[in-house]
Amino acid sequence: MNPRRVVTGGIAAGAILATGGAALGRFLAESGWADPTPRAVVILRAMMLGIGCVLLYALIIPRLGAGMKTAATAGLIVFLVGVLFPPFAISMNGAFEARLLLYSVIWNAVLIPVAAMAGGALYRELEESQARI
Repeated sequence: MNPRRVVTGGIAAGAILATGGAALGRFLAESGWADPTPRAVVILRAMMLGIGCVLLYALIIPRLGAGMKTAATAGLIVFLVGVLFPPFAISMNGAFEARLLLYSVIWNAVLIPVAAMAGGALYRELEESQARI
């Protein structure tokens, strides 16, 4: 595994997630939803999700092989665990409208695998000569 490339690809994926999240936030704001989350927290979360996507991609390459399909699979797994499950808990207490949570879930179901593919495109394994050093 190449830790530098994990971080580089993760930052790229995180930038896509932050930009996509901002676009979703503007759309939801037009629907009457005000997000109280500080911008820095949103960006940090996006970067962590992006790095998580690329790290998972790097870890599953030996099993599934390198490529966009594997990167999309990593993104889908991160979406399922990191994004899909939390709204269920939030919707149970009635804090947000179910319609707005549904928009967020659908948006992220597309955005996270796309970001993982972009980050995965930047990821390269260490060459064997570099791995020994």
